[in-house]
Amino acid sequence: MVWDADIYLLDILIFRSLVLAAAAFFICKYTSNATRWFLSILLCSLVLTVIFADSYVCRSWLLNIRRNGWGRVDLNCNFLEEQPVPATQEDRRDLICCCLEEPLPGIPSFNYEKPNMMKPARSEVMTVTPWLAPVVWTGTYNRGILNKDFERKNYTIGLTVFALGSYWKLLKRFLESADKFFMVGHKVIYYVYTDLLEKVECTTTQTDRKCKVYKMSTIDSKIRVFMKRMEMLQLHIKTKVIDVQYLVCADVDLVFHDEVGVEILGDLVATLHPDFYKYPRGGLTFERRESSQAYIPKTEGDFYYQANFFAGTPQEIYRLTKTCDQAIKTDDLKGIIAVFHDESHFNKYLLHHKPTKILSPEYVWRRDLHMQPEIKTVRIIHGEKNL
Repeated sequence: MVWDADIYLLDILIFRSLVLAAAAFFICKYTSNATRWFLSILLCSLVLTVIFADSYVCRSWLLNIRRNGWGRVDLNCNFLEEQPVPATQEDRRDLICCCLEEPLPGIPSFNYEKPNMMKPARSEVMTVTPWLAPVVWTGTYNRGILNKDFERKNYTIGLTVFALGSYWKLLKRFLESADKFFMVGHKVIYYVYTDLLEKVECTTTQTDRKCKVYKMSTIDSKIRVFMKRMEMLQLHIKTKVIDVQYLVCADVDLVFHDEVGVEILGDLVATLHPDFYKYPRGGLTFERRESSQAYIPKTEGDFYYQANFFAGTPQEIYRLTKTCDQAIKTDDLKGIIAVFHDESHFNKYLLHHKPTKILSPEYVWRRDLHMQPEIKTVRIIHGEKNL
């Protein structure tokens, strides 16, 4: 037998309405005018009380049904799917009473220090851009809070990497460091692209991770590699080969050196270049030739971003890679190669489509750079090729 909560609530309301109607008839027929007005007001108050009480009881009862596994319901007293539930009136009444005594299910508590509005986490660096995008530095977030929220959503993160030509030798080191430091405790899928399928071994030591390898044709020109990367990413996102909630794109010559977690995720996330994050606008190495699709005038530009580590939702990464791919191919037809290849087109895109989050240079640093006082934790190291 299936018990429909809406019908049960309607039965209660009809029965009580008949009782109240009989009371109203008695008041009108057998009482004086003064008494009639007093009892009428009292009766109206009782009607409203009964209606609200029934709504509360029904809602509480339904939540208890959900907690005990008797069916999926919403908070408007509607079953989302029909399931057998206690059929007798006594069982229903006991269930309602039990529900009223139990607290509603909630999120498990998590203790942490209260944020202080008058004490910024970092005062020596920019933590919010003029377009209100957060800039992520060590000390500006609580990863425990972020992990709690992320775990409830049960998301999967994709990590793409291209291991073409002799760069396949760097893949093992890249994946081992990712296993150790990238999105620890969360579901991850590695998407590996290579032209040397027989030499590539894509393995992971983590049970919550998968590794998928895709064959690419051999590409001799480094410029063609950049073009092919943008083309392949947009194609695989469009055809759902890449099907995750967030996508992180990284170069194979990166090495994860410290924990990189969900704090890096957002709709469209870019990383500040460690060479140029302190430079004025005129010192940024944008493409300055007007003939290139990557052209940025000297009077424009926010920051210089590196294209070796970026992230976002698949939808935003698709728009970015498609736009950059089209711009690179347009330049190629004119015999133009942007000054820093795909990175120049990447920066042009982000000038007009502002990132929703920016990662500090802590997230991709180089060993040959002098350590700066604002760099508290180097999380990823770039440039260690050793081919």
